Amino acid sequence: LGKPVIANNCGGNNELIKHGETGYIIDNNTDEKLRKKILYLLENPKIRNNLGIAGKKRIKDFFNLDKMTNAYFTLYKEMIKNYN
Repeated sequence: LGKPVIANNCGGNNELIKHGETGYIIDNNTDEKLRKKILYLLENPKIRNNLGIAGKKRIKDFFNLDKMTNAYFTLYKEMIKNYN
């Protein structure tokens, strides 16, 4: 959607979000850090917009269905080749 992301440092968030480039990763249970990042983005529309654009591009470039399907297909072919 082209919006900046603020996410907890858990799961696969570090893979999806590049801290400071496409959004922000914050530690779990840090309400104050979350509040500060939200206010920062509200007060800085240019940064907010740039993060959103970069995040949308990152998802499109690295996590689209075709790329992910091809990556799994390649992995499965390698596994079969190594099994035989």
